[in-house]
Amino acid sequence: MAGELGDGPGRSSLRPVRVAGGLALAGPRQRRRGRPRDPDAGRGRQVVPYLRAKGGYTCALDPAGAAWCWGANSQGQLGDGTREDRTLPVRVEIPAGLVAIATGAAHACAVDDDGRVHCWGANVRGQLGDGTTETRVAPVPVEGAAGFVAVAAGTSLTGEG
Repeated sequence: MAGELGDGPGRSSLRPVRVAGGLALAGPRQRRRGRPRDPDAGRGRQVVPYLRAKGGYTCALDPAGAAWCWGANSQGQLGDGTREDRTLPVRVEIPAGLVAIATGAAHACAVDDDGRVHCWGANVRGQLGDGTTETRVAPVPVEGAAGFVAVAAGTSLTGEG
């Protein structure tokens, strides 16, 4: 296990576990006008409005629009500038203000509030959209991507919407 549960120990669980660091998940009815309502305000927890998991790692956005990832990181898919697996959430090296996030087999992409797309991780088929096939351990902007509101990621492809 690479720590994809985000609870620290890096072991399997047949029951739900709380993600370390006080992150809490927000359900659809907790969202209002694109941003989540925080039912835990004042309780020391952050509500995570968007959570994506794939390929042994997980990424989420917090209410401020910052990206957090944890789990396997052999291709830099956590976006923290390393290739070290993480059993606890680490902040992706990208400014806050993200509105969407997607995870592929070993890469991830996020859309910022200006509609720009940023991707990181494996890039053997050019899925990061930066004009190269170099793996990136930190986010890079997708060339020519502007005005987007969503992004999707597959095994070795990325699509913006």
